[in-house]
Amino acid sequence: MVVPEHGLARRNARALVPQRAASSLVRDNHHLALETSKLILLTEMPDVLFAIIWGVSVSVATHLALVEWLGDCPDSISAQVQDTTSKMTASKYRYWLSVPSLALAIWATVQADMLASTMQDVSTAWSDGRFAEAIAAFDELPAVEQTKPSALFIAGASYFRRHDFKRAKPLLQQAGSGNLVPRQAQSAQAMLAHIHTLEQLCPPFQRSYSEGSYTINFYAAKNAWSDHLAAQMPQFLQHAVAAFGNEAAAVNFYLFDQRAAYDEFFNAWRIGEPLPEKHRGTGGMQIVEFCKFYPNGTVVGANNINDLYSRVLHEYSHALCHTVYGDRYGFDCPQWLNEGMADYFGWQYRPELYDLQAELLRKAALTGAAPTYEQMSHGFYRVENGYLIANVLVEELLRGQNMRCFRKIIDTAKSNGGNFEAAVQEVTGKEPRAVYASIVRRYWG
Repeated sequence: MVVPEHGLARRNARALVPQRAASSLVRDNHHLALETSKLILLTEMPDVLFAIIWGVSVSVATHLALVEWLGDCPDSISAQVQDTTSKMTASKYRYWLSVPSLALAIWATVQADMLASTMQDVSTAWSDGRFAEAIAAFDELPAVEQTKPSALFIAGASYFRRHDFKRAKPLLQQAGSGNLVPRQAQSAQAMLAHIHTLEQLCPPFQRSYSEGSYTINFYAAKNAWSDHLAAQMPQFLQHAVAAFGNEAAAVNFYLFDQRAAYDEFFNAWRIGEPLPEKHRGTGGMQIVEFCKFYPNGTVVGANNINDLYSRVLHEYSHALCHTVYGDRYGFDCPQWLNEGMADYFGWQYRPELYDLQAELLRKAALTGAAPTYEQMSHGFYRVENGYLIANVLVEELLRGQNMRCFRKIIDTAKSNGGNFEAAVQEVTGKEPRAVYASIVRRYWG
C-alpha cells in the first residue's frame, strides 16, 4: 500500500501561522500582515472569497473601534478629544489587522485539511484499485503537490495499470528522480523497464476508427491478416453501440503476427513473474491484444475466418466491460459471467454456436463432476469445461434479452456497489445461483 505523507502539507501550511494564534495575531500585527499575504499565495484563495472575508473583517473592526471610542469618551468630549481620537485610531488599526489575520489563519488550516484529504483520496483510490479515481484526485492537487514523488508515482502507476504507458512514462520518470521510498523506487524502475519493452514491441499505428463516442486505435503490421481484421473494425464499433449505448470508450488494439513478440508484449504489462500459460488473445481496460497464432502454432481462424473475428470480438467485449464499468470490473464480476458474456458477444460472428452449447455440455458432463457455483465464480480458470458451462449459464440467463442488456447489467452493478449477481437478477428476472443449480440437475442428474 502506498500512502503519501499528506500530513506534511498540513504542517507546511500551519508553519506560516504561529501556534499561539489568537494572542500572537493581536501582539504582532505587522508580522502577521506579511504572513497572511503568504497564506493567500499558498492557498490560492479565490478573489471573491477573500473579498468576503476582508469585508466582514473590516465591518467587525469598524464596529469594535466605534464601541471602544464611545466607551472611552468622557462627558466633556472637548477636553479629551485628541487623546480619544488617538485611542480610536490605534484600536481601529489593531482590529483591522488582527481580525482578517485570524480569519486567514483559520482559512489556511481548513485549506491544509482539505489538501490532506485530497492526498488521502489519491492514496485510498490507488490502494482500492480505483485507478481512474486516483488519477482524477491527483489532477485536482495544487501544482506544488503534484511535484511530490509519491504523488507522481501513484499517478504514473495508475496510468500503467490502465494500459496507458504513454502517459505513465513521464510521471514515473519524474517520480524516480525524487526521493521515493525503496519499494516505490523499485516498482517505478520495474514499470519503466516494462514500458521500454512495450515501446520496442508495439506494432505500428495504422489508424483510428470511430462510431459515436467509441474509438478503436488500430496497431498492427500491415499485411493480409491485419487487413482482414481492419475491415471489421466498423462492424465491431456497431456491436459496441448496440450493446453499450451512448458510452465513451477508447480501446487500443495491438495485433501481432509473431508469437514471441506477442508473448513478450503481453507479459510486459505485468509487474512480477510472467504468466506460465500462453493464449491467443486478451482484453482488458482500454486494451485488446491478439495473436495470429495459437500457442501450438496453428493459425486462428485458418478454416473459418469468422472464427477469428468472433474471438477478437470476444476480447473486445472484455475491453468494453472493463472500460465502461471501471477499474474494479475484474474484481467485482464473477468469472463465469465475465467469460460467458464475452463469448455471447463474440458469437455474433458465429450464431450457430448459441444452439450448440447445450449438446456439447451434455457430452462433457459425462466425463466429470459438476463444479460448485463458487468455483465457477472465483476459480473458473481451473475448472474443466468452465467456458462451456459458463456459456450455457449465460445463454439461459440472457434468453429473451437483446444486446443492450450488457449495458443494463453494467450500470446496475455500478449503482449497487458491484453486486453483479443482483444486477443480473434485476435485469433478467432470473437468479444466477438458482439457474446454475437447475443446470447441474439437468446435465449431471
